[in-house]
Amino acid sequence: MTNLIPFTPFNNGIIIESPKIEDEKVLSSGIALPDGMKASDFEQKEFKGYKVLAVGPTCTQIKVGDVVMFNSNATPDGFMYNKVLYAVFREHHVVVVNNSVEDIA
Repeated sequence: MTNLIPFTPFNNGIIIESPKIEDEKVLSSGIALPDGMKASDFEQKEFKGYKVLAVGPTCTQIKVGDVVMFNSNATPDGFMYNKVLYAVFREHHVVVVNNSVEDIA
């Protein structure tokens, strides 16, 4: 499946849309700078998961459209594109894959 965003992570990277980060600083220009992403930003009390938007060329078990949850020790990298914050994890950070979910809230 083709990536759902115009980016491809290197190696075994996977990209998801990041939840709102509470500790972000907004400059007067309107650019938001997250104060470092942490695994706790991705914790959820009930399984909703995160839809995978893009995968790197060496990902073997995760594919675009899968819904995943991450290891609590994983620390993602992040970037912003068109005012949307994205997180980049590595495939080995994924602990749960639910590829039967069609609609993600």
